[in-house]
Amino acid sequence: MNYRSFAGIILVILVCFFSCSEDKPQTEEEEVEQTEDTDTIVSGIDTLRTEMIKILKADSGVFRGVSFGMTKEEVSALESDTKRDSTEKAYLDYLFEVNELEEAEVSYFYGKDLKVNKIQLNVYPEDQQSQIQYFNELKAFLTERNGEPQTVTDKNAIWQTPEVLISMKKLGNEKVHDIQVDFVPAPISTPTAAIK
Repeated sequence: MNYRSFAGIILVILVCFFSCSEDKPQTEEEEVEQTEDTDTIVSGIDTLRTEMIKILKADSGVFRGVSFGMTKEEVSALESDTKRDSTEKAYLDYLFEVNELEEAEVSYFYGKDLKVNKIQLNVYPEDQQSQIQYFNELKAFLTERNGEPQTVTDKNAIWQTPEVLISMKKLGNEKVHDIQVDFVPAPISTPTAAIK
């Protein structure tokens, strides 16, 4: 009996030892992987959900790392991990799954010089509650990057910097709850002489 008890204790200790040592590396890997995903893609807002990080992708450029004046080739290289949704010549269109029930679409429009002159984001939330959450998170992110909006209501917000004019609005009805965000170059204002 003494021998069996001793063997049983050693067996329990070995099982615990091996099960603990296997879990620890997996936990460390998961922590490293999760940190890399959030830190290298979008910095600045600690409270972003995974869904928002998929939408924002990068905090450089005008949006998702893309700036006005970029060529199709430059945009395609930045969006190489995103599924292209259209083969239109006037714009590049990418549709991506945010989660099982929600999608987002980003379109890059080109001028006659074949360079980006407008970026449009459309988010297709599952329901009205999700629309409100996306709207508020996008508003917080855009405000952090561009300052307080010039105009803000519960249905739209407008920001303007010297480089970009951003217009965000809720679209839809009782069944559709979309959000559209347009990024265009800021209008150039010219001083006017006072007429006497």
